[in-house]
Amino acid sequence: GTCPKCGYERARGDQCEACASLLDPAQLKDPRCAICGKSNLETQKSEQLFLKLPKAADRVAEWVESKDGHWSRSAMGIARKWIAEGLRERCITRDLEWGIPVPLEGFEDKVFYVWFDAPIGYIGISMEWAEQQGDPDVWETYWKDPDTKLVQFLGKDNVPFHAVIFPAMIMG
Repeated sequence: GTCPKCGYERARGDQCEACASLLDPAQLKDPRCAICGKSNLETQKSEQLFLKLPKAADRVAEWVESKDGHWSRSAMGIARKWIAEGLRERCITRDLEWGIPVPLEGFEDKVFYVWFDAPIGYIGISMEWAEQQGDPDVWETYWKDPDTKLVQFLGKDNVPFHAVIFPAMIMG
């Protein structure tokens, strides 16, 4: 559908690819199915799990500001925009048949949203690599050492996940 904030005509689901605004899918103007193009969509109620980003807002804001001069203007602008608009709880589960199952009673029919699961995988694969090297604790040098320099190459649609959500997850 069309993003209600910037007018981008191919916004999808819960985030606009053009302006990086967090959306409620029901807010999309002229919503239509991305697969078949039909516009007679219906909404359904579903219980989901959420990451409580507002609880980490102050720490994330401080952390983001510490990156000024190290991140691109675009990344800083998107992260600051998210913080200035007020961090909102972010859904971390989906009603899909594929993905990492949620190991929680009552949520057996849910999977984790890829952008909640994937960053955890960055750490997990580092741990697996360390074990394969015969030094199972060496992963901590990379992920816990304050002198480590992490370089990421991102598209603007991924900035909120790497600059706001993933740091909040680690802080939490």
